[in-house]
This record gives sequence, C-alpha cells and structure tokens, in this order.
Amino acid sequence: MSFLPAISRLFPASAAVAVLLGVTPATPPRGVAVVELFTSEGCSSCPPADELLRAIDADARRARKPIYPLSFHVDYWDDLGWKDPFSSPAYTARQRAYERALRSGGPYTPQMIVNGSEAFVGSRRGQADVAIREALAKPAAADVVIESASTSSGVVTVAYRVRGAAPDDLVVAALVERGIVRRIGSGENSGRTLHHEEVVRALASGAAARGAGTFTLDAPSGLDPTRASVVVFVQRPASLEITGAARVDLPGQGRNRPPLREN
Repeated sequence: MSFLPAISRLFPASAAVAVLLGVTPATPPRGVAVVELFTSEGCSSCPPADELLRAIDADARRARKPIYPLSFHVDYWDDLGWKDPFSSPAYTARQRAYERALRSGGPYTPQMIVNGSEAFVGSRRGQADVAIREALAKPAAADVVIESASTSSGVVTVAYRVRGAAPDDLVVAALVERGIVRRIGSGENSGRTLHHEEVVRALASGAAARGAGTFTLDAPSGLDPTRASVVVFVQRPASLEITGAARVDLPGQGRNRPPLREN
C-alpha cells in the first residue's frame, strides 16, 4: 500500500517527496532591508538623519531583524567649511548613480534609500518605517551567506556564498564602523557633537555569477575592529535594486567599550 497519493493530496509533489525522505522543504529567503543614508558632517540638516539611522540600527540589533544600515559620507560638502574624514568621491558617485536610476533629484543630504529602490529625505522616520516594513515583507530574491570573516595586518577578509542572483548581478561588500562620536570644529555643525553608526569605511564589488567568492577590504587607519562589521548584498546593475543581504560582526566583539571619540 502506498502512502504517496495521500500525502500528495496534502502537499505539493516536491514537498511530499521531502516528507518521505525526512528532508525539510526549502523556504524562500526572508526579506531584508539595506538602509543607505547619504550624509555629511558639514551638513546642518544631517544630524537628525544620523540619529534616525542610529535608532534604526539599535532597534534592528536588539530585535535581531535583518535590517542593515549603511552610512555613506559624501564629499560635496568638504569645501564648505569642514572636511568630513569619512567622505569619499566614490560614495558621492554611488548617490549620483541612484539619482539617475531612481530619478530622485539631487543629489542632496540627508537622503535615505531602502533596498536601492525607495528614496526620501533621510530624517523622515515615518517614511523610513514604511519602507523598511515593506522591504521585510517581500521575500529576498537572493540568499546571501557569509561563511567567514577575519582581520589580519590591516586587511579584512570575508568569504561569502550567494544563491538566487541573476547572472549579471553584483555582489557588494561594505566594511562599516559604529559607535563613532565626533566634535565638529567648524562649518555648519561647528561646536556640535555628532554620533555616527555603521559608517562605510571601505567598499568593494564583484560579479554574482560565480556564486561564491572572497572579498579583501583594506581597513582604514584608526578602524576599531571591535566596532566593525561587513555587510554583503546583491544588487542589480541597472535598477540598483538590492535583492538580498547579510551581515557579520568582525571577531572579538562583545566587550564593553566606551564610544570612540575623534576630533
């Protein structure tokens, strides 16, 4: 007597076979939210957005939600009274690429972009909450697994595996640092103390077609590895939509340390 017909009435064929073999059927990757903030220490409108990103990060870590903030400091404020030490022309170029893909206007700061597809003023908590909630509700098309992460001689090495990415997709790795406190000496924020979370300190990308690979990221001078993480995500090259992501904290974390202060 065969039990397969009875099982197949309750489950799809593939699930029925999995039940008979004692194998758990594969489930689609859960939704993720990569939250990019384009900001600058020279911008007086940016501190509220920095604080919002800080709150998003704290809430996500506390609740263990797959929400991955990235703070990109652009360089077009650097000639207006204060040079941001975390700024890079590469991050400005990234924002301009979004401007073209999303026709969002700008560039401007603060700007927040969720999963490469929803752009809005970076200090608007209500819009951020809605965009993040919608991103988490949509199953990720690509599954990203970070298999290992290590630091040695100023280099961070991350091995990853990707499933479900399109052949022309990109895999991007961002080395980020959190818990940075800075006293600003001039410019629009002169005299203010700013708090930064998940500041992008290095960025690299490669082809997703390989399915697995390794990134080596040069750690900038002064990086505190006990406050650093790597976010790996899959991004479509034309629309810039982000379809999957994962994060790993670098080894040696968990110690109670005061915030890093730089002047």
